[in-house]
Amino acid sequence: MTELVKKKIDIVILVVVFSTTALLVGQGRVKQPVRRAKPPAFDQATASSYFFADIFSQDGPLVGERPANPNAIQIVKTPKNPDSQRSSSSNDDSAFGYSWSKVISSVTIEDEVKAIKALIDVDVQRPGAFKGRGYLKCRTHFSELAMLFAIVGEYDAEVRWKEQGPAARDGFARTAANCKVGSTQAFNDARLRKEELADLVGGQRISGKAGERKANWQNVCDRAPLMQRLEIGVRERLAEWTSSESVFKKQLPRVLHEAELTATIAVVLSQEGIEDAGDEEYDAFAERMKEAALEIVDGVKLKNYDQARHAIGAINKACDECHESYRA
Repeated sequence: MTELVKKKIDIVILVVVFSTTALLVGQGRVKQPVRRAKPPAFDQATASSYFFADIFSQDGPLVGERPANPNAIQIVKTPKNPDSQRSSSSNDDSAFGYSWSKVISSVTIEDEVKAIKALIDVDVQRPGAFKGRGYLKCRTHFSELAMLFAIVGEYDAEVRWKEQGPAARDGFARTAANCKVGSTQAFNDARLRKEELADLVGGQRISGKAGERKANWQNVCDRAPLMQRLEIGVRERLAEWTSSESVFKKQLPRVLHEAELTATIAVVLSQEGIEDAGDEEYDAFAERMKEAALEIVDGVKLKNYDQARHAIGAINKACDECHESYRA
């Protein structure tokens, strides 16, 4: 046998031995099952010593004030929007007027301002259309804006445009009064307010002297245009959106928005300076309408169609009875 053949045989033997060894080692590494401790077993007596039957009961461990945490870090956030500011006390804000946050959210205020802007963009385009019937629509638009910015100025919580609320209120109130007629002067004034509204919504400041935060409602808006806006909200929108349970559930955000506006207008109608406000019977009608509107708000939050539908009926009844005695 030659030396070359012997070397080849030795190589083959080494390969076979190495492969067999690797196979045996691999088989020895088979994963063994993990052995875990058994969970503890508690009898009734033992369990009662570790667990509370009712942690929220009157005699439970969570009764009383929450203990102070000396390690807690106090974090103060600065509002991103320069138009927004939060007063140190809501009582300080509510001293300027009604506690508006109880009837209308800051979200609804901002959304409604943007919705009115879209309407004004259409109704304040051409002098001819404005002189036709556009000025009547604009009177309602600007009256509602004056109302909303009057509320913004008095708002007892954080809300956009609070610093500019009084100035915007006075400007929109003047334009609303001018829109009682379809004159060229009224159109030009409406066009200026249209531009200012675009600036406000776009995050810019407007010119004009800031008035008192507390609104003089006699100078803010008249009852007639507010009643027209109320008619649209109740008779058309809320009536349609509560026509059936399926429609109601699809329109919950819109119903909430319109119900809050209805409650707000009801409060404004009984503010000092508004026509017939202070009359006991008249104020009672406004209060009934406000309470029914807030019932709709609760119905939306609970997704309770029957509650919302019943409240719509109560609003309509209050409106009808009021119209028998008073005129907008």
